[in-house]
Amino acid sequence: MQGIKQDFLIAKAAPQWVRTLPLAAKRGDIVDQTGSVLATSQTTYDVYVRAKNIVDADGVANFLSSLLGIDKE
Repeated sequence: MQGIKQDFLIAKAAPQWVRTLPLAAKRGDIVDQTGSVLATSQTTYDVYVRAKNIVDADGVANFLSSLLGIDKE
């Protein structure tokens, strides 16, 4: 079935692999009475990996490390 309907199955599975979530609008800073910023909005990104689908954990760690600029440990 995978060989015959490969394109159909890939298209059907793609939303499970990659998903774009909307980013909330900036809420503004929270400041104290002197105007010092106590809290601020930050743009953040999340990376999810399905552990059961990983075949080469070291390869994935190396790839994410180089992509994100962080130590693979």
